[in-house]
Amino acid sequence: MQSSAQKTRYFVLLSVMCLPMLFLSACGESAAPPPYVIASSWLAAGLDTTGWPTFGYDATHSGTYPSQAQRSALHGHVAWQHDVGGSIFSAPVLANGVVYVGSTGGNLLALDAATGTVRWKHSIGQFLNDTTPVVVGRVVFVAANRTQVYALDTTNGKLLWSMDAHDIIKAAPTYASGLLLLNAGATTFVLDARTGNVRWRFHEAGSGWPTQAAPTVLGDTVYVAQGTKPILYALALANGRQLWSYNASERLIATPVIVGQNVVVSTWNGHLLALNTTTGVLRWSYDVNRALPQGMPTDGIAGSPAATKDTVFIGTYNGNVVALNAQSGQLRWAHLIDAPILGVPAVTSDTLYISGGQKMYALLTKNGAASWHLGLGDVRSDVALGMHQLYVGTVEGSLYAVE
Repeated sequence: MQSSAQKTRYFVLLSVMCLPMLFLSACGESAAPPPYVIASSWLAAGLDTTGWPTFGYDATHSGTYPSQAQRSALHGHVAWQHDVGGSIFSAPVLANGVVYVGSTGGNLLALDAATGTVRWKHSIGQFLNDTTPVVVGRVVFVAANRTQVYALDTTNGKLLWSMDAHDIIKAAPTYASGLLLLNAGATTFVLDARTGNVRWRFHEAGSGWPTQAAPTVLGDTVYVAQGTKPILYALALANGRQLWSYNASERLIATPVIVGQNVVVSTWNGHLLALNTTTGVLRWSYDVNRALPQGMPTDGIAGSPAATKDTVFIGTYNGNVVALNAQSGQLRWAHLIDAPILGVPAVTSDTLYISGGQKMYALLTKNGAASWHLGLGDVRSDVALGMHQLYVGTVEGSLYAVE
């Protein structure tokens, strides 16, 4: 039998031995928190339709603001400017009164949309991968450290979960139906948005430059262009089963855009192709070189198209903005701004906003006539459009709000 004094010494010794372990455990949890399961309620609000919460506005990447929205007219004046600490090559997004933007400075910044005041920032690495976020309810998803994707709390920037694709991410993620879709290298990953766990993946054999095209979703179908082959795939959103494929015979670098019953893709060499969303049958094609003034060099396409229900808009290397009939592919109008267009147009019911070289342009959608232009700096990313302002990033490292 142990004496009372022996028992006391035993418990004191046990307590002293446990204290360091308790301390290390607590420190470990604060330094590297366990994976977080996001509550469904945090995602329930979905995409903010009054903002520009993802690349191309929505999961179909139409690049078009709803015509019924009561927007303020923009006149080409700078409302505020903020230095983000690095070059901006990825598009800003807007949701619930906050602008999110990444840069080569190594941070994702959350700024007040009205004033430009920084609310928080989170390190995502100093790389040239696409850091265009997507905001869903209370969560912002963004690519980081070349091969990873982060889920962050929009209120404070806290990391909720991370996933490593082990391949370079150069395309914006897409959200649809509780899933986060991500193109990394030549693989499409579909993740559970609450946990980051992989539901399924689709890989295209071959090697090449990582795709710059985001996955596009319409209903229960996802459309992807991997880039290693000139092929557009239609896959079942639920399990990745291939529904159809189309060989464009030229490199596909642009994000597919849904226009009614068609999915429109563009090629490096300047061809736009409209395919039936259900069957993949070619409906029409158009060569942007047909719209060039005589004597100009051969044209091509670097950015993605935008589309209303009746018109497809695209910008070209040579600075030509082209508007096509969405049903037939016939030319409606062309407007030459004489500077390379690398971004995607942002479209309202009456105005198209597009960057070219050192300027932002506002063109009338009905005929391409210029309303105004504004010199900001070297713009090589897409823009975000809100109810009252347009948000533009530059290579010089400034984020502008234009009203």
